[in-house]
Amino acid sequence: MRGTNSGGSVDFVIAIVFDLDNLVFQPILLGSSVNLHPLVVILGIMGGSMLFGLAGVLLAVPARGPDLGRASASLQCHLNVE
Repeated sequence: MRGTNSGGSVDFVIAIVFDLDNLVFQPILLGSSVNLHPLVVILGIMGGSMLFGLAGVLLAVPARGPDLGRASASLQCHLNVE
């Protein structure tokens, strides 16, 4: 049967693109739009998901923006990032 492996290859490529989008591009874009360091965005979303599930994921950055902003400023100062 020819072409049976192409489905697995397509699934693999889609999984890689999906992971890159969620783990790299989304935090960078979200962080720049709300002036937060991408690592702070990732940690905020992870913490929100662990504490409150899906609602925590959706509301982590908007609800905790001021606190995350202070954490981002502290992280940038610690890492000497401009």
